[in-house]
Amino acid sequence: MIQEPDATPSNDNSADLLLRFLPAGKASAESDLPHLPYAPSGASPPRFHPSSHSFPTTKPRKTLHWAMAGLILFSFTAPGALVSVPFAVGTTGYVLSLLILSLFTAATIAGCLMLLEIYQCNPYCQNLPELGAVAMGSVRGRRLAATVQLSNFVGFLPVSLTINALALQGTLGVAPEHSCLDYYILGISVLCLLSTQARALSNTQALSLLSLTAILAAGAIQLGVAFSPSLMPPLPSSPSSSARMFGHPLLPHASPATEVVRTLLGVTCMAWSFVPCFLVVELASAMPAPHHFPRALFLAAGLLFLLFLGVGFPLVHRWGWDLPDPSYALPAWPAAASVSRVMHALVLLANLVSYTLDSVPLVRYCQRVWRPRFNLQDWSPRALGLYLLLSLPSFLFGVLAALVVGNLLALLAFVSALSVPWVTQILPALFYHSWRRRLSSASSRSYAHPASAYDRPDDWILALPPSLPPSLPPSSSTSPLGRLSLLLPPPVAGGIHAPLSVKEKFLLVFVASVGVMNFLICAAAAVGKVSIAELRGKTQIGCGAWTLYSD
Repeated sequence: MIQEPDATPSNDNSADLLLRFLPAGKASAESDLPHLPYAPSGASPPRFHPSSHSFPTTKPRKTLHWAMAGLILFSFTAPGALVSVPFAVGTTGYVLSLLILSLFTAATIAGCLMLLEIYQCNPYCQNLPELGAVAMGSVRGRRLAATVQLSNFVGFLPVSLTINALALQGTLGVAPEHSCLDYYILGISVLCLLSTQARALSNTQALSLLSLTAILAAGAIQLGVAFSPSLMPPLPSSPSSSARMFGHPLLPHASPATEVVRTLLGVTCMAWSFVPCFLVVELASAMPAPHHFPRALFLAAGLLFLLFLGVGFPLVHRWGWDLPDPSYALPAWPAAASVSRVMHALVLLANLVSYTLDSVPLVRYCQRVWRPRFNLQDWSPRALGLYLLLSLPSFLFGVLAALVVGNLLALLAFVSALSVPWVTQILPALFYHSWRRRLSSASSRSYAHPASAYDRPDDWILALPPSLPPSLPPSSSTSPLGRLSLLLPPPVAGGIHAPLSVKEKFLLVFVASVGVMNFLICAAAAVGKVSIAELRGKTQIGCGAWTLYSD
């Protein structure tokens, strides 16, 4: 059995990551790359004796438990979902919201299992772009995955900074209309910059526990305020304000187009509330038993449904369907009460953790591209300063965008449309189909790689046999949640897997179809949000004496 090397080697700082994860041999063009991602079971991989002097350790330790991975997945989007769930439930209706959430969640989990299947047979990938490279066997896979994943990470940074600044204002009891938000963005950005230094998602386990506690406490406070007449009197009730099972009543003098877009925006909230596919490879590569990752998916999905049923439904029942996003932006909300400031502090804590979980994979990707020899276990002052410099480009972009983009919620709508459906459903189906097609269409001669053709230490990564990864014990193949082949059938003669079955084709069509529908809904909602003034909200660049634009 080949043991995983202790290092991630590189030729130079400008080396293409794909060249380190595809057996190039003597090929000089993309068309000369080997056709299959690994050799048949009987193949003899080239020998490699790693040298710790030439290739320092750059991979994080595999210490992440599946339960902590589930909490990280939940904390990734839960702070935003906490305050957006009532809006989503109110606009789509009690029953329809559950049906849509179940549909998106099922398709997303299936997409994650497809990515996990590819990772388990290629356990040396450390992020989605590298997995895309091995799945499609070309530069296109890497670039497509990197573009979609990193655009979401980068696009979310200014939105997270703004949300954190608003939460800081609420914590201090400052009314947003009586203060300059930009100053709070600059102030909270210091904490956000420090949070990027976690380096690996496995180092955020304590933060994820804090985030879970803060989310549960903030949700309890919202419910306590809603059902406490002394803190917040009941809102006037009318037939037009009561929530429905499907959809919502039309507002007086509202156009049908506006209400349709409002409903689509509620569906969009459910689309980005559960996006574990963004972190499948990053988390699985940090787990000593990645075959347990499906348990993390079900844990995160269960917590999300608990948030919908335990917070969204009661608030909609109490306040009516026409709730703002965020839910505590109601005019009747007791913003001056101490309990409100405590809730804002909890939301601030959870959002800071969310910013950390978003920025850590982004900075890690930059480090692997710009400083691939960086030792993640080195916490010396020089290493701390170097990693801080690596995190500055994305951080400065986030701060600048938060200051100059006048309507960040509109930006979030477009970022969600252009990235969430692609990473959660479309790309997993595309990658899995391409990967399985390559496996079933090549002959055994495609595996003929002489040992002398492997010039770099990890040229043999894609020539590994399709056997159980070192982290997966054979006994686990009988566990419903711990088996290796979540979708893949048993190998046939020669180590090459059979073509897709009818059931697998149906699953691929289901995931891809939900992804396309998700994309069309999110795109229509984003365009409608910027086109309709009632839904767009206020757009302003700058504040006070240096306001550059305000509508």
